[in-house]
Order: sequence, then C-alpha cells, then structure tokens
Amino acid sequence: MKRSHLLTALAVATLVVLAGCGGFIGDDATSGPASDSPNETQDGLSASPNGTVSVHFINVGQGTSTLIVGPTNETMLIDSGDWTDDGEHVLSYLQKHNINRIDHLVTTHADADHIGGHDAIIEYFETQGEGIGAVYDPGITSSSQISQEYLDAIDQHNVTLYETRAGDQIPIDGAQTDVRAPPAEYLASGDRNENSIVVQLEFGHSSFLIPGDGETASEQYLVDEYGSELNATVLSAGHHGSQSSSGTSSSTPPSRASPSFRARMTLSTATPTTTSSSGFLSGRFGPTGQPPMEILD
Repeated sequence: MKRSHLLTALAVATLVVLAGCGGFIGDDATSGPASDSPNETQDGLSASPNGTVSVHFINVGQGTSTLIVGPTNETMLIDSGDWTDDGEHVLSYLQKHNINRIDHLVTTHADADHIGGHDAIIEYFETQGEGIGAVYDPGITSSSQISQEYLDAIDQHNVTLYETRAGDQIPIDGAQTDVRAPPAEYLASGDRNENSIVVQLEFGHSSFLIPGDGETASEQYLVDEYGSELNATVLSAGHHGSQSSSGTSSSTPPSRASPSFRARMTLSTATPTTTSSSGFLSGRFGPTGQPPMEILD
C-alpha cells in the first residue's frame, strides 16, 4: 500500500453482529432478543470470549455508508452518504453509538453520494473527537466541489491518505479486511464506479463483501480474480442494488431462475445469508420504491 499526498441518522438499515465462534444477524440496531444468558450483552447482542464484530448498514437515503466496529472497538467507516445533508445523518448516528474516533475512513470512490459527508466527518473527529486514523482512496479524483472539500479537509488536518488497490489490507485488530478491487491497472478506462474499492471483512466463519458501485467490469474482475474466495455471509448489493450491478447485462438479462452476476458471485461464489441494499432501504430504485425484484430475490 502506498501513500498519496493528495490525494449518515435516519435509521439503521441493517445491523449484523458476528460472535467470535459463530454469527448473529439482526435487523435492529437498538434492540435484540431477550435472554437471561450471561453470554449476551444488555442490548441482546451475542458475545463470546473472542469478542464481536458489528456491521451497521446506515440508511442514508440516496447514498451509502457502512460502519464496522471490530472486536477491540476499532472502527471503520466506508463512505458517508450523499452530499445533500453534509454528513449530518452519519455524524448523528456515530454520536448516538458513542463513536469517538474513526480509525479507518474508506472512500469506495469519489461520487458525491458516497463522499458527501467526508469533509464534515473529518472536521468533526479531528477537532471534537479523537481523530481519523487514515483515509483509504482508490486514487481517481472528481472535479466536483464535494470531492475538493474532502481532499482539502485531509490536507488541512494532515490526515494520512493511502491510495488503495487490490491486495492491500486494512488492519483491524482481531479481524481480517482485504481489499479486492480495484486492480493496479484501472478498469474501464478509469471509470470511478468500476474502480470502486471493494472490501471483504472476515471474522471467524463469517464474512462481509462490500463492493461500492462496481458494475460489469468490476464484477467480472472480481469473479475472474477471486472465484470462491468471494464467499460471503453478507453481501452489500453493488451500486445500491441497482440493475447496473449485481448481475445485469444486456446479453444476460437477470431472472429469478438465473440472475447473472448474483448467480456468478453471490449465489454460486459468495453464497450470502443476507443481502443489504441502500437502494432497497431508501426506496431509490423502481416505481415501487425498491431495486428490481430479480436483483434481490
């Protein structure tokens, strides 16, 4: 991994908590199943001697943001939602959950619906919190004002910025976090979506795959490069669950019987137990307020 000098809360869509020796999957961030077991925390989340990993898919409307809290309370924030609220939803959510530091801030790509809160989050944690450990970026900038404000915040607060590629690891104590994309040589002539950072988090026997906005080229690269290594318990559907990702192409229209990329990656390769989609939860796609049913089914 090399350095580069240049180079949010409405609700929780899904909270997934993994115990060190197994897995617990829930739908509510503030409550859990009632139990008298001494091995469960007060809010009902399963615990173990090896700790837990919790993954919060935050409902930010049109955009994405995912908070990961490791077994030693190390934190990773992947994206920060759309620019329209300047990070207020994500910041409110982080404050509600007593997050005082972001150890790893991951920018999947520089589109405004993914980095909309970055500058505010960097400003807040660098001035009122315990700082930002490092920022991870694929290195393809945007000419937008939102992107420039994000880069200015990094420079202003002298935050470490890593240009990140496939094969890198983001160190979270007690868990393994691998960067699966983009490759060293950018895909699709440097298209930002196709060169999103793809993160795979593994803890115990469970894993999460978080692919940003990668579309056909990114998905094909992942399948060709990793195959069954993409096996995942939870898949965050690519590009908000839209029809441009997770298996759609003009030559292979998706269907419930044989979805394209979802068959290649998530059903036969990643085999997820749970699929999370910001588009589904925010009602961004489709006339009924959800992504095409054939993508999620």
